[in-house]
Amino acid sequence: EWMRFLMDLNVTGDPRPYLKKKPLVTVAALLDDAWDTYLKHLPSAEAALIARHILEREFGDKRMSAMVLQDFDQFRDRLKAQGLSVGYVSRILSVLRASANRALKNKKITVRLEVPEYQPRSKKTKLKKKGPLLETRELAAIIDAIGAPHLLLLVVLLIHCGARVGALLDAIASMIDLQQSLFDLNPPGREATNKGRPVLPIPTTLRPWIEDLPDGPIITYRGVAIAEADTAFSNAVRLSKIGKKANFYSIQHTLARYMRKQRVDLEEIGIYLGHGNHNPETETTLIYCPWEPDYLINCKKAAEKFVREINRYTGKWDLLKPYAVKPGYVEK
Repeated sequence: EWMRFLMDLNVTGDPRPYLKKKPLVTVAALLDDAWDTYLKHLPSAEAALIARHILEREFGDKRMSAMVLQDFDQFRDRLKAQGLSVGYVSRILSVLRASANRALKNKKITVRLEVPEYQPRSKKTKLKKKGPLLETRELAAIIDAIGAPHLLLLVVLLIHCGARVGALLDAIASMIDLQQSLFDLNPPGREATNKGRPVLPIPTTLRPWIEDLPDGPIITYRGVAIAEADTAFSNAVRLSKIGKKANFYSIQHTLARYMRKQRVDLEEIGIYLGHGNHNPETETTLIYCPWEPDYLINCKKAAEKFVREINRYTGKWDLLKPYAVKPGYVEK
């Protein structure tokens, strides 16, 4: 087992430093290691602990290298017979999947454990959107109703990046590389999670807004970073009188829909919005490596077109000139 482990790691020369890495062979050993190093520190640690106990009870000391699809199918069927839903089974298996993927990255295992997804596709496709879709005219009306500069900058970032608001509120100026024209949405020291914070190409229409940012947090109010902006945005929606209860999610949904109308590939949109799977072994990731000039180029172009179309309908704010009011605008 040790020899195979060292061979899989392509170890040459003195193997003693690698012998300190005890290979994880069984499901139980994997989950024990994951609990000590990762799972118990999660906000959802209590649920992860329950999943760990169920997985250890059902799989025991089964060797990961010997596991096949039938093992997972039988696991699903046993839990369903106990009255548990497929969705709950899927959440339990997500703990095993995350633990195995983490162990593989840390070279504690050398073979990827393929854990199937049993969540029904029909349920996924019927998930309700967290915010209503908007027309570009409606987005323009909301933007015109914004008065505070920090909220305007936040919304400008959102219509370009389609990112989660939390990611933008966490963002600091040093995450922007103007030379490479890249915006890394994952702050330094923050471990990447499945809720992706990707590295995005900077659209040309966004660049003027972020060229002269001071050091520190990007979104600030009176010089201090803010924790939320939902109330301020809701007020802008109300003042816009568009007749919809739009929220920040509406911007992400609307940008994604616009990109699809521009015939952008779904996989590229997924990576741009942080939903894609950045598996370093896949050809897709190699295609979209940040150092490639055409990295997410179709999404970038679509985002620029999206912003220019919104700008056609704004009466107050000129989105192509930071914080500039359009000529002839009169405050009502």
